[in-house]
Amino acid sequence: MGLMEDVMPPPIVKLKRELGGERIEVDLSQGVPFFSPPKEALEALFKEDLHALSRYTPDEGLPSLREAVAEKLRSENGIHAAEGEVMITPGANYAFFIALSATVRRGGRVALLAPYYFNHLMAVQILGGVPHIVPWGGGRLNLEGVEEALDKGAEAVVLVNPSNPTGLTFTRQEVKALLELTEQRGAYLLSDETYEHFTFSGRKHTSPAALSGGNGVVSIFSMSKSFGMGGWRVGYLHYPQGIEGDLLKAQDTVGICSPNPSQRLAEILLREHSPHYPRSMVPKLERSLEGFTRALDRVGVG
Repeated sequence: MGLMEDVMPPPIVKLKRELGGERIEVDLSQGVPFFSPPKEALEALFKEDLHALSRYTPDEGLPSLREAVAEKLRSENGIHAAEGEVMITPGANYAFFIALSATVRRGGRVALLAPYYFNHLMAVQILGGVPHIVPWGGGRLNLEGVEEALDKGAEAVVLVNPSNPTGLTFTRQEVKALLELTEQRGAYLLSDETYEHFTFSGRKHTSPAALSGGNGVVSIFSMSKSFGMGGWRVGYLHYPQGIEGDLLKAQDTVGICSPNPSQRLAEILLREHSPHYPRSMVPKLERSLEGFTRALDRVGVG
């Protein structure tokens, strides 16, 4: 057996194989957007020089996209980001994988907040880390459980906010308290903000790096959910000083770069359609949420 012997299999793939093509009325297995990038952005991309789009980009990503990302992080997330602190990746899963590889030693403990995103557990296992599962906090951030993980030597804490799979958005106060814990212990905070635009019930998304100046925080973002770009494979991360070299080692070895055309589309979207395009989808999601909640109430599950 190889390195993957003790790594859990991807559960969604396993379940779909077991179902064998059986029709599924409501599929909550994977966050696949019901929308695609806006037509205007796609048309703008198709007018570009196709020969130029066929080339590799720098490992870190197109400079113009990195600057667009830095501008977005400053204006939308409140993160004091510079182009040189941003890396473009083939998706947020990939961004998390290389962030973990650059911050946690082999055999290092990593705190995951239950219910956790299964690919994060798989990444910890693949890289030889030791997962420490922090119990579910019952609708709040389990700071006591995180503190216990840090007491046991956790080198990193993984925050998914808004949460995958629950959709819960943690409060600014909770995020600040978590950040204080990781900073006090010298641990990294790996902040997966893939669902940043999709908050409900009046809650607001908070980026930990906006509260800390970015020290010790690696912030991970995705174009897949916000802009319906899942098949284009673009994510990005903002990182603190001291880990860029290790991030580049992983990026150059595994993925080299996100696809050139995908990066150009991401730049068009960030410069011309953010944040209003993803935010325009929230009312539609709220209506679906309300209808689904009513259906669950009728069968006594709500």
